[in-house]
Order: sequence, then C-alpha cells, then structure tokens
Amino acid sequence: MAVFCGLGLTLGGMAIAGEGPAVFKLENRKGTVTFNHHAHQALGLKCGACHHGVEGGKKVPYKAGQKNQKCETCHNKGNTSMPAKYRKPMSVFHKTCKGCHKKMAANHPKAPTKCNGCHKK
Repeated sequence: MAVFCGLGLTLGGMAIAGEGPAVFKLENRKGTVTFNHHAHQALGLKCGACHHGVEGGKKVPYKAGQKNQKCETCHNKGNTSMPAKYRKPMSVFHKTCKGCHKKMAANHPKAPTKCNGCHKK
C-alpha cells in the first residue's frame, strides 16, 4: 500500500523516485547547493532520513500525512526551545548531508564530501 509522504510516495517505508520536486536549490553565501531530490529518492532512502517532525519536544522521523515545512521554520536563531547547535540550518544540513555522504562514500564515490562539491558559485 502506498501512502503520500509530503515529498515522495512510500512503499514499505522506501521513497519512490519521481515524487515531490525533482531538484531544488538552496541559496547561500558559500554558493548555491542544487539538490537532486529524485536521485536521492532513487537510492531508496526513507523520507525520515531527511524529513522529521517534533513531538513532545523530541525529533521524530517523518510520518505519513505530516506537513513538510522549510527547515528554517524551526531551525533558526530565535528558536530557543532547541539546543543552539541545531538553530542554524547550515549545521543541520552539514551533519545530515555531509555525514551521510561520508558514510556512503564507498558505495557512492561521486557523493561530494568537500564544500565545493555541493556549493557552486
């Protein structure tokens, strides 16, 4: 059974490529990061690998039907309900994206792990 998962469909908890935005751009001073959402879905990543919510003050993986919001909605300097290290979207992206890329390097050698691999001016 497939259920809508905000940015992708899930089947047995795995994202199906082709749902949600194909590619989106994250603009920043270090250079634009062009994120290929469909390519990451095609790897079989679960939606909860990137998307999450908060229940009872704790981070919980994505649940079907959850409204997806921009990361900055919660991850911002003014949100004192979370530790300071999670208030900067950049810190969260680096931990999540760069951390995953480093773990996957052996199987996916094209996954960038250096700044200029993702940030393009």
